[in-house]
Amino acid sequence: MYLEEGLCQYFYHIIVTNNFDVSDTRAMHIAQGRANQENLIKDFKYGLGLSHVPTGFLLANQIYFKIAALAWNIKTWMLNLLSLADGAVLRFKRFLYLWINHACIVSKTGRNSVLIRIDAGEYLSRYAKALDAVARL
Repeated sequence: MYLEEGLCQYFYHIIVTNNFDVSDTRAMHIAQGRANQENLIKDFKYGLGLSHVPTGFLLANQIYFKIAALAWNIKTWMLNLLSLADGAVLRFKRFLYLWINHACIVSKTGRNSVLIRIDAGEYLSRYAKALDAVARL
């Protein structure tokens, strides 16, 4: 509930729980964490392009949605497991920008070998940290 009195604003929250062992502050944090699920669903829907049906075939759409859900779970698992960022908070488009999409140069050499040249900046250091963390598991 929101009340405004002159220049003062008051917010009142009602949280119903049957757990009497936690403090009021902890109960509030738990409730706010659960309320964030709607934001995660919105990010899942719009961040992965699930707001539209890509094909006119039911089975193809089902596979498309399963692949999108798998990509979402891999993103969340990877970031949480490696403690690199909170996988539930980092939005999917930002994840793509930081971890997947990166400019590089693809070129052929005189011996018809294909080279991929990537700037050795923060992008590669993130992957090095990730591989080290996986090796420690």
